[in-house]
Amino acid sequence: LTAHSGFVKAVASVYEDVKANIRNNIYDSTGHSMGSAEAQIFAYVYLIDTGIRPRHLITFGSPRWCIETADTPTSRYNEALDHLRVMNSNDVVSYLPTGDSSLMGMAKFGTVGASVGATVGAYAGGTGASIGASLGSLLGGAMGGMASGNYKHVGVGLLLTANKNAVIDIEGKEFQL
Repeated sequence: LTAHSGFVKAVASVYEDVKANIRNNIYDSTGHSMGSAEAQIFAYVYLIDTGIRPRHLITFGSPRWCIETADTPTSRYNEALDHLRVMNSNDVVSYLPTGDSSLMGMAKFGTVGASVGATVGAYAGGTGASIGASLGSLLGGAMGGMASGNYKHVGVGLLLTANKNAVIDIEGKEFQL
């Protein structure tokens, strides 16, 4: 597989120590946010290295870390490991890095940021919603611009959302929940 270099370096720095502390063929792997990306990479590398799969691999709020290429399809990971990935529709980390170009990422996250900012700002009342939308758009656009690349999620996704019958966009496809 091809993976985000920062996550790979983090796993490589602790791999031998963690490996030495797995005392039998049964282990569980979990993590949140950056730790979830690292838990996934560790589980895959450990499987390749030892032939041992985690009993449970469950991650929360994971950023995208796996880079889809013709030579390294994400199906290699999905066929090798049973992985449940839990994400919240309002958690921007789980949408980063994006598969969009920088300009598309800026537009996409600017829109998401404006929506989230307006929702948060509405609690302040008065002009809070418009200020929140402006700040959210600015911050979301900046994050989207920095988050380009052909990164993909791996594993089976479970998306949590606060709205019944919400329509969400996941990697260019609309889904009604």
